[in-house]
Amino acid sequence: MADIFLSYASEDRERVAALVDAFERQGWSVWWDRHIDAGQHFDEVIEQELEAARCTVVVWTQSSVDKDWVRDEALDAKERNILVPVRLDDVRLPIAFRRVQTADLSGWPEQHDAAQYKRLIGSVATYIGGTLQADPARVLDRPSLAVLPFTSMSSDPEAEFIADGLTED
Repeated sequence: MADIFLSYASEDRERVAALVDAFERQGWSVWWDRHIDAGQHFDEVIEQELEAARCTVVVWTQSSVDKDWVRDEALDAKERNILVPVRLDDVRLPIAFRRVQTADLSGWPEQHDAAQYKRLIGSVATYIGGTLQADPARVLDRPSLAVLPFTSMSSDPEAEFIADGLTED
């Protein structure tokens, strides 16, 4: 089960890959159609993954607004109250989705509004739970690294400060 089901038009694959990368840098798992193996029935896999996801991010672009699959996936997410829509192009949304607040990342990934990006990440975090892993405005600018606490393997309790110091640094 993925945290996020990503709905998009295949023509936008390269642009969407940057969004998937940004979500994964937050520590979230993302399911998108790149995970369908040869021989699988894509409609069955999509339905199963859509139902299992905690949040559905629908990417609205010039290509996706006319795709039945994207509309169907968005409608399913809307009915289940797990829809987080994002607009990558300045497009008129399908009528069923015009009343749903949509993050505007027009020009993504070449251009992006840090405030809108932060809103998108915050909205997804609301559905997934927990706190943000990094400052959303900075996550696009550089790679990130998480350091887990070190455990002192020494029998000397006085040496524990070294493990604490390494973790904090």
